[in-house]
Amino acid sequence: MASTVAGNGAASGGREKGVAPGARLHIGKVLSDDGTGQDSWLLANMEWAARDQHAEIVSMSLGGPSTDGSDPLSMAVDRLSEETRALFTVAAGNSGPDGSS
Repeated sequence: MASTVAGNGAASGGREKGVAPGARLHIGKVLSDDGTGQDSWLLANMEWAARDQHAEIVSMSLGGPSTDGSDPLSMAVDRLSEETRALFTVAAGNSGPDGSS
């Protein structure tokens, strides 16, 4: 994902660059090596990205059940977006037999 966004094309002699090769990335590892973690880890890292790093865009790729938006993580995204103006993009579909949840 990082090279798709900010790749400078070095591996292709400059022919294949990311969509924003000048972007500055802050990369944080939130989940354990087996892809599990606590909601508190996600919340802390969302705060780190939006508040401490002043990220304009926070991209997260998570698996889990669908929600109605009233769960703590959804509410935190809404709150942080409003307070910091960070755009959170949260990709779902990393779990389930067909990757749909």
